[in-house]
Amino acid sequence: MIEEAKNLLLGTDRSVGEIAYALGFEYPQYFNKLFKQKTGRTPVEFRSMN
Repeated sequence: MIEEAKNLLLGTDRSVGEIAYALGFEYPQYFNKLFKQKTGRTPVEFRSMN
C-alpha cells in the first residue's frame, strides 16, 4: 500500500487527501501518520523531494 501511495504521489497531481481516500483510508491524517512511520517522511515531504 505504501508503494502504491508513492506511485500516486509522484505520478499524479492529486492531493494527499484524495490519495488517502483512494487507498481506502477514512481519515487522511491516519494516512499521513502511517506514511511517515513507514518512510520517515510525510507525503508532502516525499513528493517535494522527488
